[in-house]
Amino acid sequence: MIASHPHRAVDGQRRAVDERGPLGEQERDAVGDVVLVRAGDSIPVDGIVVGGDGAADEAPVTGESVPKDKTAGARVFAGTILKSG
Repeated sequence: MIASHPHRAVDGQRRAVDERGPLGEQERDAVGDVVLVRAGDSIPVDGIVVGGDGAADEAPVTGESVPKDKTAGARVFAGTILKSG
């Protein structure tokens, strides 16, 4: 279940994209956080797509050579790479 208001929003490089400021080195991602991932970024945490669509290269995790299409509601895995979207 996704929180209606995320605790914090960060991009794939862990830069804050809201008013809370940058994340500290020791600060951990929490359930309910929303992470913005752009094409070419590594997906930093396991999660569920809440908006947008794209193709994720899951080869680093599953060995599958063909990128998988991802849309809202799809599961994504840490260590995979967003190829497009």
